[in-house]
Formats: sequence, C-alpha cells, structure tokens
Amino acid sequence: MAVRYGKKVANVVISAALATSLCPAAFAFADGEEPAGQMAVEAAVDVPAQAFEQVAIEEMAKAPSGVSVSTQDDVVVLEADAVATAKQLIAALPITSVYTEKPQQYRAQVLEAEAAYEALSADERAGIDKMYPSNDGLTSISDQPYGRIIEAAKWSRLAMEPYAATTVMQDGVYDAGTAPALTSEYSKGQSTSSRQKPWSVSNITVKDGQVTGTITVDSTNYSFIKIGGEKFENVAEPGKNSTFVNVPIALNKVMYFTGNTTAMTVPYEVAFTLTAFIDESYGQSAGDIETAKALINALPDAPSITAAQLGTYDEQIAEAGAAYDALSEADQAALDEQTSLVNSQSYGRVLETAQWALEAIKAADNRTSLPNGLYNADSSPGLTSEYSKGKSSSVRQRPWSVKDVCVVDGKATGTVMVESSSYTYIYMAGKRFENKAKEGEYSTFTNVPIDLNSTMYLTGYSTSMLTEIAFSLTTSIQEPEPVGPDPDKPEVNALVEAKAAIALLPANPHKVTNADVDAIAATLKLYEALSSEDKATLQRETLSNGYSYARAVEVASWALQSLAPVDNSTTLADGTYTLAQSDMVTDLGLSESKRQNNWHVDKIMVENGKAFALIVRDGGNTAADTLYLGGAFLKNAATDGSSQFVIPVDLNSDMYFSVLSKNAVDSTNALAYHLNTTFDEENSVPDPVVPSDPASGDDQGETEGVPNNTDTVTAVGTGATLGAAQMAAAKTAATAATAAAEKGAAAAVAGGEGAASPLEALDDIDIPVAAVGSGFAGVALLGGASFWALFRKREEHEE
Repeated sequence: MAVRYGKKVANVVISAALATSLCPAAFAFADGEEPAGQMAVEAAVDVPAQAFEQVAIEEMAKAPSGVSVSTQDDVVVLEADAVATAKQLIAALPITSVYTEKPQQYRAQVLEAEAAYEALSADERAGIDKMYPSNDGLTSISDQPYGRIIEAAKWSRLAMEPYAATTVMQDGVYDAGTAPALTSEYSKGQSTSSRQKPWSVSNITVKDGQVTGTITVDSTNYSFIKIGGEKFENVAEPGKNSTFVNVPIALNKVMYFTGNTTAMTVPYEVAFTLTAFIDESYGQSAGDIETAKALINALPDAPSITAAQLGTYDEQIAEAGAAYDALSEADQAALDEQTSLVNSQSYGRVLETAQWALEAIKAADNRTSLPNGLYNADSSPGLTSEYSKGKSSSVRQRPWSVKDVCVVDGKATGTVMVESSSYTYIYMAGKRFENKAKEGEYSTFTNVPIDLNSTMYLTGYSTSMLTEIAFSLTTSIQEPEPVGPDPDKPEVNALVEAKAAIALLPANPHKVTNADVDAIAATLKLYEALSSEDKATLQRETLSNGYSYARAVEVASWALQSLAPVDNSTTLADGTYTLAQSDMVTDLGLSESKRQNNWHVDKIMVENGKAFALIVRDGGNTAADTLYLGGAFLKNAATDGSSQFVIPVDLNSDMYFSVLSKNAVDSTNALAYHLNTTFDEENSVPDPVVPSDPASGDDQGETEGVPNNTDTVTAVGTGATLGAAQMAAAKTAATAATAAAEKGAAAAVAGGEGAASPLEALDDIDIPVAAVGSGFAGVALLGGASFWALFRKREEHEE
C-alpha cells in the first residue's frame, strides 16, 4: 500500500485499528488486503529526507478526528486516540508483585487501565494483545505483551478481593475418586511463557457449608500464593511439588490467584486462574419452594432473551431450573398451579417460558440423511409436526406446524406457520424470522433451519398479547440410516477419497451450475463424515489454485446456494433505509487470504414490497466487474472505479454471492462470500426524503419506478455516488434477474414432470442474456434454475 505526497520516500507506520478508518483518498489498500497489527508503508514527500517528520505530521494530521500522531526515531505513527491512551495506561501498570503488596494504592490505576482496554473494539484489542510496549517506545517493567500485562493486572486485582467459599453440599471430604467427583482446570491466559506448570485443586473439605481445599502445582519453585485477599505459604517438603492447604475454595466458579516463583532471577508473582468443578446438587433432598419461587420471579421475560444476550441469562435460568427440579413432585405440581408475581401465568410456565426462550436463540443442528427434495404431509416419506404450549393456562391457543421442509446438500430448512394472523416475528433456531404472509393470512415464516425428528423451541410475538409467547415444535419423518461400508468392497481411506472428490469440484463459483448439484452434495457428505483431525488436515493442505481443500468444499457449497432466486419480499414501507455497517456481516469463511475485503450495505431500498440493497466493497484497488447472486449475474453499477452493486436482499437471512474483478482472465476464480443482514422490519421507518438540488446538475426529481429518496445514493467510504439513471438501471437489472430466475424455476417444475430426475429438466433450460437500460449491461442467467429454487418455489408456481 502507498501514501503519495511527492517524490522522496520515507517510512510511515499505521496501526491496524486505523487501517479501515483513515481517509480513503489518502490510503489505498491492495485488493483484498486486511491489515493486522502495525503496517509499514511508503510515503513520498516533496522535501529533503531530514524534513520528512514535520511534513508527514502535517499531512497525516488531515486524517479523521480521534487520531494521534507521534514520532519514534524517523518513523511517524498514527493510531486512534483511545488505542494510544490504553497502551500508555497499560505500559505504566505495576508488576503483579508490586500490586499485591499495595493493592489499595494501585487499585484505581488498574481499574482505569482495564476500562480503557475494555472500551476498545474487539479488533483494536486483538491488534495490541500481541504487541510489546518496548516496540512502541513505551516503558514497561514487564517483558509481556499488552494483552498479558492488562490480564495479569486484572487477575492480580481480583486475587486480592475476598470471595465466597460456601456450598449446600453435605459435610465430607471430596476428591477425584469420590461421589460426586472433583475435577479442576487452570489457565495462564495470554502469558507467552513456555515454562507453564499446571495447577490443581484436591481434597476439598465441606463443613457447615464452608469449603476448604488443597492447591498444588507441578513445580517445586512456588513459595506462596495469594488468593481471596489472603496469603498461603508452601507446606511441601524440599524437592516436592509446592502445596498450599486449607485454602477457601469457591466451587464451580473461576478463582483468581498469584503464585510466587523463585525460579527466576528475582522472586516474581505470576497470575493464574483455577476452577474446581463438582456436582453440588448430588444427594440433595427436596429444595425450598420459597427459594424456587423467588428465583423464578426474578427471571427475565421472553423478549429480553435474545441472541445478543446469549450467555447473559444462562446461569440465572439454570439456577431457577435447578431449584425447581430439586423440589418434590408435590411442590412442583403446586408451582405449576400457583400464579407468579410476574404475570398471569403459573410459576411453572414462567420458568418454562424462560427455558424455551433460551433454547429458541440457539442454532439448530439441521443436518439430515434425507436426499435432496421437498417434504411435507403428502410426500414420501411424509412429514408430521406437533406443537405444544407447555404449562400455559391460556384458552386462546393457536396451533403451530412445519408445513414444508426443503433438503439441499444434507441440510433441512422449512416453513413454520401458525393458525393466526397476529404474529409478526418469531425467534427460532438462533435467528429472528419476520412474517412473510400477506395481511389477514396466517402468519408464515420461511427458510427456518429444522432439526428433524427433534423438539425445537420458538417464541412468537403476538400483536394481540403484545409480548412473545413460547412454544415447542416436534417434527417426525423417516430419515434413512447413513450408509455404512460394504463388507464385500475393500476399505477406502476416507481422507484420500474426500481429497480426490474435492479436487474434481469446480473451483470458480461463477462456473457452478445445477449440473454440479450431485457432485457437490456427495463431496459434502464425504467431508462431513471425516474426523476433526482429517478436517484440520484439509484446512492445512492446499490445491494447485491455492485454496485449502476445506475452502474448496465451502466455495462450491456457497456457489450452489447462490443459484437460488432471492426472496426479497418484505413488510417494510416503500422508501430508503440507512443500515449501519454493524448490521451486515460478510465473510470469506475458511479462506486464509491476507487480502480479504469485506462489503457493507449502504442503503436498503424498498419498492412495492421488494427490498434491494446497495452494497459497497470496503477497500480494494481493482474494481469488481460481476456479482453472482440469486441465479443471476449483475454488473458493477459504479463508473468511478469503486465496487457497488444493487442486489435483491432477503433481510435477516443468510445469503451467498460471488464476485469477479475487472480484467480477470477466465481461469481466475471469483471470490465466494457469505452475507447476513440484521434489520428490524417491524419497527423501522424510511429515511426522510432529500429535497432536489437543481444546482447539482443531477436530476433528483421523481424518476419512474424509483422513489425520490433513492435517486442519489452515496457509497460510504468510497466517495462515489450513483445518480438516478444508474440507480434505476441497477434496480431494473436486479428485478429482471430475480424474475428471470423465478421463471426458470417455474419452467423447471413444469418440464420436470415425468423426467428421470428433476436435474434433467433443469439442464434443458437456457435463459439468454437480457440487456437493460441506460447503457447498463444487465443480467446474464446461468443455464437452468437451481435445484434448491425448484422446491422452494414449487407451491407458488403450481397454483
């Protein structure tokens, strides 16, 4: 990468935290490049080398606000103010031994550094975790990187704070061989030391609810530990592993401590964590009903339990569940009848709702051995489903069902419907799904991952109840047993067989067609059947094109899924919606390319109930030429060298597309991306309409088929602007692509009847290139509609 101001060259260092936020006009990244750590770049200046520092500082200071500029020798360093501040605070922290001697003196300093570090983004923290203060010209008496310095300071602070060492277990001594059994786990965190010695807890003693135990390390060099604000001396004989007895032990919780090692030049305290695991409920009698009621009353309601809070409420819900399970059957029955203080439901239902809501935000294992196809009540094998509202006392129960399940490449997705029109969204299988039904029709939710022959959980928001209600859904279908090895055939090495199949897959996602369905599905099965060790091998070993074997399988799978027409229907009102970059995720999956470029959604545009997105590539010095999505090729809508596409978008769903750069030779592989948008279709409103500006030279009045506020869209981070004509042409192309792909699916359905297989019918379809307006070369469809789309759209086309 280069920053150019003139002819003479000098060095500039840019932190990774800034790499994507500095002015695009000043910094041009190589295509696909994703910076990490600090990056040395060339800067050319019009002045003698000795004057470089002053000019570079003046020029670089034009970068966005929130950027610090400093010099180290003849190097200019730029980084976010927050990062610079955090590094300075961390470098100034005391070593562990100093802190534990005077914890009150240094506590405020450590907390300030912790707060500055935690305020950084995950990428910023990762950027400095492996960096050393000495490389930044900052002083530190520790030889550890920033990440370990702040971690050790935090752990040593927590080691000096008291903790509860109590339990409900019966009095006794417990160890690895008792019932219940005791185990333990230690961690040295981000320490770079290669001389790590394991720590363990043994022989815990429970007396009157208090827990003490023995802590041991596989080393003879530790003289004392500090834990819970107390100091414990080594009691082992010389030459024996250091041992510390009568230490208060917090069961099933992380304990922080420091151990003083004498194996270094000077004695030094090292920070560790220890967790002692044991089943505290073992052998317990029936619990306390009032305790259970109090814990259930404190549970969050279903709308509060979302994917963003996964992990926040796990322990609280588990604690309430354990208290309920500890009750006698009679007490449980009583709680199933008594109305809680939270709402009109019983204690049992309140607990059940929280448990089901927690399950609803977890991803589903939707793998299946069923062959590709559509399955419902009339298929063979037939699909049935059964719903439950559990312990709810409501008399207004509406039945839920799974109507259709589509299997593609060993994965099942289905349509979930409720016999009510009042449900606007559901949480199920770890995601939120919006109602796709027309007004007045039964609420319907599509493309939901389905774990067949299992019970799944969902919460649905009802406009008649103004809250989320928890349900369970159980599906039943005869899944064939996975085929085992044939005893009459010689054993085949699974890894060798998988590699051979992967090597035959089309490497270019733009070249994948429906004719590749069987080969890709068979290869995926071979890959999924491998052991974790073999999969790790396929992620390390590469093909001649540079892809790892694992990435090659992923590219082919994603390309196959990008054949499906996009269901871009939405309940949003017509208009333009600004979408934060954080609400869209693109990734290259298992790719290990160091030149990865992400994309962001600049705008969502809705017209006549159809959603389109303007997506912009972040960085890259080679403009993208063609994007493949929804069974269609789309052309780059930008004319200024940037990469911008208007695509149909299925909001709140996973999508896959591939992109080929301009001037790429035919043998060059397109890049396959995974895309997901998170958008509140229920509560979002369009952006205000921007008034026309006659002086701009661009007609911003009403354009046929395009709302006023979508006539001109500026791509954030590129400075590029799509005018009304370009926008209209791009949307026309995207609409034509979607319509043509769906037409292909319908033709495949009609032509497939009586054929030897649906794939043969698909192979006979050929949809020619369609040119669309304003000089905008539009859409070229792959021959045939996708196998996936055939089943996904069949009902619609049979009506």
